[in-house]
Amino acid sequence: MAYALIGLGGLLALIGIICQIMVLVKLFQTEGAGKGILGLLCSPYLLIWGFMNAGRLNLMKLMLGWIGLTIIGVVLCVIGSTMMGVDLQRQMNMNSSLTVQVQRHLA
Repeated sequence: MAYALIGLGGLLALIGIICQIMVLVKLFQTEGAGKGILGLLCSPYLLIWGFMNAGRLNLMKLMLGWIGLTIIGVVLCVIGSTMMGVDLQRQMNMNSSLTVQVQRHLA
């Protein structure tokens, strides 16, 4: 289950990055190379520019997709990683108690 959540989260985050690239292309087309490079190097500028021009350039669905998919993807990855950590802790506890039992039996 943990691997499925991490995989799904990674996929959603990847789709969010594709939305980000589409906004970046629109920035290059609308504002030119200077601001496009700024958007490439500074994601907060790209995010702010995208929301400021979302109505005029019909980017609202793309912006919401970018933000929503990225956030959901990261949350799913964190949940999956936490689940893996809990499972690993359980396995370590089981192994240590098994080791103690074997040592008692051999002694």
